[in-house]
Amino acid sequence: MRESMSVTATELKNRLGKYIDECQAEPVVIEKSGRECCVLLSMRRYEELCQIEEKLWDMRAQQAESEGFMSHEEVRDVLVSGPEKTE
Repeated sequence: MRESMSVTATELKNRLGKYIDECQAEPVVIEKSGRECCVLLSMRRYEELCQIEEKLWDMRAQQAESEGFMSHEEVRDVLVSGPEKTE
């Protein structure tokens, strides 16, 4: 993942307008208590990510339809042992 601008929650609170402007160009990573906790994104980028996610789910649905669905036994096995055991 590429480097993003990082700011503390306190700095964000004190200069919110500045970081709203900054996130239009690149995501702003917000830190709280020295740990990254969330990201401030432009609305345009957020909508792009939502579209990518929707396309991914559509592709997975098409793949499931073409490859077939899991049987009840296969679903039970995944629930009991976890997905990594069935692959």
